[in-house]
Amino acid sequence: MKVILTESQVQRLIEVNTPLDNLNNIINATDYRYQFGLDNSYIIPNSVILEGDISDQDITVRVTVDKVIYEGEDITRFAKNYALYSGDYDEDTPLTFEFKNHIVKLINSKVLILLNQEISEYDVILEL
Repeated sequence: MKVILTESQVQRLIEVNTPLDNLNNIINATDYRYQFGLDNSYIIPNSVILEGDISDQDITVRVTVDKVIYEGEDITRFAKNYALYSGDYDEDTPLTFEFKNHIVKLINSKVLILLNQEISEYDVILEL
């Protein structure tokens, strides 16, 4: 489905939405799919949302993981309990660290470059 907006409709959207809302509107979660290990292994996010305050340069990224595919098989339940969660809230597993860095690179290069700001892996919150 294609949506066509007139210039006045776009202007109203810009006036109503905050700058963070406008940035969230250009994020497509499917662009943040992460391939790891073998050819047919992916972490697929359901949503990628910026939160926080742009003026304070205090932006976090909330990522909800939808599926984890390993060698073509859905291992989401296992991954959420073991591969992506270390059991310690202060420490990421290696796979989680790689996925967060993937998100950081893409967000910084595609979205936050518009604001001349950057985030780090500590600014990414994974919801499993």
